[in-house]
Amino acid sequence: MKVWYEHPASQQSLELTAGELRMQEHVFREKLNEALQKLFVAREKRMHPHKDDKILTDWNGLMIMALARAAQSFDRPDYASAAEKATAFVLKHLRTPEGRLMHRYRDGEALQTAYVDDYAFLFRP
Repeated sequence: MKVWYEHPASQQSLELTAGELRMQEHVFREKLNEALQKLFVAREKRMHPHKDDKILTDWNGLMIMALARAAQSFDRPDYASAAEKATAFVLKHLRTPEGRLMHRYRDGEALQTAYVDDYAFLFRP
């Protein structure tokens, strides 16, 4: 598995570092990849931090507006499609049966009645 990500600026650094260590570049790159692989394996043994994967109505409203404006400004139908999908998700999963907005969605469950900013960011003109 290749671990090393080659950023264009890092290429010169690899060459210089290999030269400073009096190693051929391909040998240095190989050793570096081995070290990075070992580091990755060691880090995978640690407990992973909790991921904040909740979906918020207000933040989605901001994203939807940005995508819609970018779709118009840059003639990007894919941005408009992403905005439409996000809107459909919010309207399907972040509303009560009576139609009131909810603030957050996580693990298939919408909780917490929406705040004024949820309405403001989702339904702004």
